[in-house]
Amino acid sequence: MLLLVLSCPAVVAQAGPAWIWRSAAQAPGVAGSSLPLRCALARDLHRDQVVLFGGRRSVLLDGTWEWTGTAWHRRELALSPPARNAAAFAYDPQNRCLLL
Repeated sequence: MLLLVLSCPAVVAQAGPAWIWRSAAQAPGVAGSSLPLRCALARDLHRDQVVLFGGRRSVLLDGTWEWTGTAWHRRELALSPPARNAAAFAYDPQNRCLLL
């Protein structure tokens, strides 16, 4: 089991770190720090990846990132939605894709 917990308080200028637990027997480790505020996050069950899109730092962001289990990696896409924050993001099991 994988549990990714993002620390995103709404009243501060920057989000806290993200924490990851792989099982009840392991201690948490930092999955990343300085993640954008109000980013969209979903798990792609077909590819077993956690995907993050957009969010806000000092400006709106349009980046797509994947969590591989050890680090975040930027995905360069041929087509990408415009920058946004507070978007809804979900996995569609019938079409095996993420919907933003």
